[in-house]
Amino acid sequence: MDPAALATLQAQLTGEVVLPNSDPYDDLRQLSNGRYDRHPALIVCPSNTQDVALAVQFAQAYQLPLALRSGGHSAIGASVNDAGMTLDLRRLNQVEIDLATHTVQVGSGATVGLVSQALQEHGLAVPFGAISSVGVGGITTGGGFGWLMRKYGLTIDNLVAAEIVTADGVIRHVDANTDPDLFWAIRGGGGNFGVVTRFTYQAHAIGTMVYSGPLVITLDNAVAALQALREFAPTIPDELTLWATFAALPPMPPFPPHLHGQAVLLLEGCYVGDLERGAQVLAPLRAAVSAELDLMGPMPYMVRMTMIDGMAHPGFHHEATNTFLHSLPDTAIETLVAQVAAMTTPLIAVQVAPIGAAVARVLPDATAFAHRDAAYLLWLPLAWTPDSSAADAARHTRWMVDTLMAMQPYSTGGAYGNALGGEDADAVQRAYPPTTYARLQTIKQSYDPANVFQGYPPILPA
Repeated sequence: MDPAALATLQAQLTGEVVLPNSDPYDDLRQLSNGRYDRHPALIVCPSNTQDVALAVQFAQAYQLPLALRSGGHSAIGASVNDAGMTLDLRRLNQVEIDLATHTVQVGSGATVGLVSQALQEHGLAVPFGAISSVGVGGITTGGGFGWLMRKYGLTIDNLVAAEIVTADGVIRHVDANTDPDLFWAIRGGGGNFGVVTRFTYQAHAIGTMVYSGPLVITLDNAVAALQALREFAPTIPDELTLWATFAALPPMPPFPPHLHGQAVLLLEGCYVGDLERGAQVLAPLRAAVSAELDLMGPMPYMVRMTMIDGMAHPGFHHEATNTFLHSLPDTAIETLVAQVAAMTTPLIAVQVAPIGAAVARVLPDATAFAHRDAAYLLWLPLAWTPDSSAADAARHTRWMVDTLMAMQPYSTGGAYGNALGGEDADAVQRAYPPTTYARLQTIKQSYDPANVFQGYPPILPA
């Protein structure tokens, strides 16, 4: 890299250019997924949108591959690249709340935890995911499943505008009326169309307390519990979102010693609204299952938002896959529980979430996320320690693939793009139905014909 060109770029930026021989470099290139150890030629840390535009222009002038980092949780490590430019957006973390309209403008480098905490000071929330360290950039452009989805939809369903730098270095303000095709594409099409520098969301007045927490169920009662969940889910109001998670319990309170390290089923609900009503709504499910431990009750929303942060295992090696299910018959439940019993690592979380409600009421072609009619999301994230052998890593990923294949008879064939990993060779086909992908390709051709932005799953110009 030409030192004079780098010096000129640094002089133009308000932010910072970080090179491999500088102190912050190693810290900045670290990813949540320790499976990837990448070394970009330079890391640019912009302080504003103009910095982003200058960096995009520089990357193209010197033919540098470009990676975009927000929270750094990419399942395939796409947030940092080798021998290219990594655009680290974490300084763009401003949160500006308009209490009159309940809208919030958020820099794309902010985490969902930072935004949620700021909103909760006013009793507001935007539907985000379940891990507070995730960046708003990735979760928003990919879709956004979380604890408020049945009442308020996905994260993308609450996006009202965005600021984005496209491949030509132009700063665009997009919404339903201005560059509507581009606005459509960034709601589910991932980081394939430019660098989103600011999101404007519609927030909702939920208060600061929700009725939530898990029912802890041992594996010998898991089949009956999932059957009860299946029967219960169609009767529930929009205010209740449910997740069923198989996971190994950590050796710590409130879990009793005899369950430490054991794989169990956690039936978790999050009811938004009157807390007494939440208890009433969940009462039939509690009565229908045989729980070893009942931890449901009123709790601060921020406790709910951060409760499973430990499952992110930063620095560990990660892989993931998922699929949408059209139904959950007894054979599917029995298959899933049998697969859990054969888990190869305790750092696995098998998650099943009934969808429907507000998510399903959005038309399939209204956003680039088209899987609106799926009944359930089946998510298979797993992790293993950095000192694991290659053979162990292969064994863990084989279990994940085998579990996905065992559930294929119940799959819609679709998948959530944000939760697909390196084992998903057919990621594009599963994430985007043919008509959706064709439209995305046309928009890609219009705004990024040279494929400067290579998101995941990748969308190629038409």
